[in-house]
Amino acid sequence: MNRLFHVGIGGATLTPEGIAQIERALGTVDWYRNGAYSWIIYGAGSLDEWRDYLREVPSLQGSASFFLCEISSYSGYLNQGGWDWLKGK
Repeated sequence: MNRLFHVGIGGATLTPEGIAQIERALGTVDWYRNGAYSWIIYGAGSLDEWRDYLREVPSLQGSASFFLCEISSYSGYLNQGGWDWLKGK
């Protein structure tokens, strides 16, 4: 079953290549980049599976830290493209 997850990256400045590595790793699932270092993911799997999978991305090894959580409800301010993307989930 697909669920919504949010991943936020901290602790390092990602280069454009580092961001591309993350987005290539997310390539087969539905995702939306909602900030400089954050993504909303719509996919299957557990938090632990996503954590372990993303830890293998080269730009997330070493000094970069990331936080992952499952989204069960949401509220806030997002651009219209983000709301349109969420509406379809």
